[in-house]
Amino acid sequence: MAKYQTGDQALESMSGGSGGINFREVLVDLKPDPQMGKTIKKLRLIGLPIEYYEAQARKRSIDDPSKTVACPFPDSELNKSFTRICNDDPEKDIWTQMGYIKIKRYAINCIDRDNNKVKILARGKSIFKEFYRSEKDNQEENVELIANNEEPLWTLVGGEEAPDVKIIATYNEKSLGNVEYDVRFSPKVNKLTSEELAKLRQIGEPTPEELAQIRKENPSLEGCPDWFFWGFNLEQIFKPTTLKTGTEYIPEKSTAPEEMEINLSKTDEEEVSVPKEKVSKLKKTAKVDTDEEEASVDENEGEEETVDLDDEDVQW
Repeated sequence: MAKYQTGDQALESMSGGSGGINFREVLVDLKPDPQMGKTIKKLRLIGLPIEYYEAQARKRSIDDPSKTVACPFPDSELNKSFTRICNDDPEKDIWTQMGYIKIKRYAINCIDRDNNKVKILARGKSIFKEFYRSEKDNQEENVELIANNEEPLWTLVGGEEAPDVKIIATYNEKSLGNVEYDVRFSPKVNKLTSEELAKLRQIGEPTPEELAQIRKENPSLEGCPDWFFWGFNLEQIFKPTTLKTGTEYIPEKSTAPEEMEINLSKTDEEEVSVPKEKVSKLKKTAKVDTDEEEASVDENEGEEETVDLDDEDVQW
């Protein structure tokens, strides 16, 4: 299942509400604007991210393992989502057993500075690695202050005092997934206000028993304040997706009608279309390393997507 991670744990792993939540309104949308060719989001990250695995509707080709083949999920008629959340244990994960390609993803609560609403940023390594590289660099710069138990400028990207993060998603047909990311940190450090914390708490708050269980499963979270776990219940939202009943699945070598040349180490964000005349006028931005496996949550135009929660309420 999804699990909370500290920045160091996330870096190490990179190197090796209700059941009717509307993803379109809750998720931070980083799809480049079709008219402008880019989208800019300014966010205040809160707490710690969770790590989870997401299965894509494709499998390795039997004839050539360097390729993948499109392969619909067996319950696609009942569950219209284009992805499925995996169980961390491959032996317990039905999607891994069926042979679907899975990728590592991260999600964190945040405040969207456009409207000051609490949202979820769910993306892969290319963005989250930048968060924790900057976090680690800042911790190293403040090592003496930390050793002397003094107040450093900031040590956690989702801590009480931290800078806002600006993410610039630019359409680039030469980049992985046709999207190029530029991640920047504000030079100004902002302290979470009582109003912002109240918004988090209003959305969701774990019980003392649930907090104790979270910290028991990961002792490194023992010193984290309770509000780190307020907001959307990420562990519940991104829990493993079960196979919808009413379908019968018979494993086959391949059911895909078409093979696609895909480098399995470079599956990234969704493809987007932007008029070339718009792209040519765009100013170039710094590139963010996107050479690891990842993909984005599907955000099809004109179609609302909800998180599969097995018809259970999302409650702390």
